[in-house]
Formats: sequence, C-alpha cells, structure tokens
Amino acid sequence: RGGASTLTLADETSAVLRLRSVGRDHAEAVAAPTSTRTERNAIRMLRDDLVEWYLNGPLGLEQGFELSERPAGEGALHVAVGVEGLVPTLAEGYVSLRDAAGHEKLRYSDLFAYDAEGDDVPARLAVVDGSIVLEVDDRDARYPLVIDPLITSQQARVDNPEAAKSGQYGATMASALAASASWVVVGAPYDDREA
Repeated sequence: RGGASTLTLADETSAVLRLRSVGRDHAEAVAAPTSTRTERNAIRMLRDDLVEWYLNGPLGLEQGFELSERPAGEGALHVAVGVEGLVPTLAEGYVSLRDAAGHEKLRYSDLFAYDAEGDDVPARLAVVDGSIVLEVDDRDARYPLVIDPLITSQQARVDNPEAAKSGQYGATMASALAASASWVVVGAPYDDREA
C-alpha cells in the first residue's frame, strides 16, 4: 500500500506505519518507493534521495531513514510517520502506541541520528496530528544522514518462575519478518504455533 508497513503482534493487534513527509516546517510529501529489497531480516525501500528500512533484531524492530542530501530550507528537519490502528501518545522519552482501550501495545523510542562522520546529531520525538514526528537538528550535520528509531513490544509476561528460565522473559519484538507486495512484520518471538 504505497510503502506502508503493517506490524502484527502475537495477540493479533496490528498497526500500519506510513512515511508521510520529510523536510522543514512545511515538509514535502514523500514519493512512493521506486524499489523494495529484502535481505534476511531487513527490508529497504528506495524513494528518490531517501532510503527507508526496517531491521528486525534482538532489541526490536529498527525503522531507519537514510537521507543522501540535505533538504532545502531552514530550521529543524522533520520526518513524519503516520500511524493507523493504534494511537500515538507522547510519553517521557518515547511515543506510546495504544489501542482503543488505552493499552500500550508498542513503544517507538531510542531515537538516534548520526551524520557522514559518525557524529551524533540532536534528535527528539514528538506527536503532531496523529503522526510520530522525528525532529532532527541537522544544521551542523554532514550528509548523508541516518535517523534510527526502535519499535518494541513488552507483551511477554512471567506467569510462573519456570517462564523466566525458558529464555522468553523480556522478549521484545518479532523474530520473523516477511515481505510481499504489501508487507507484514509479525511479532511472536517464541510462538511455535503453526500458521
């Protein structure tokens, strides 16, 4: 669906993330991906001078953006990610993605940005008009620029002492990632049920 990413959790909760815009105050809408490449636990979408990627790792699902050139204009760089299916709410240091009942299902956090020299670039999270906004102070950054947040789920629970010994305690996001014409990321780290 035009470069949208669907995340589905073990409890069947799902959310759609869609890159809406990249730029300054009046950010430019992004073009649809011109190509998509999958490689083991990663998906990369090329959009003109921007690469959007997802990397499934032990800490969660990294969503990343690589900008090859500095966008025109003045002020902070804004990357807006629309969310459907869950409601983004700004919390202390992260964005909580909640269902209609107000239960947190995912966290969008651990935002890092770095430039071509590997230097950290100041960045912060915000929520504006139902979208997650990654605000980056790129005035001293050398391009290309990488912006790298993390999406996690804390649905694993210890119901008895044996669960803590099984290796499932503290499990975060998906251990399986699949792609097709419209792709789905499935989060079920230790679910051994057959599909």
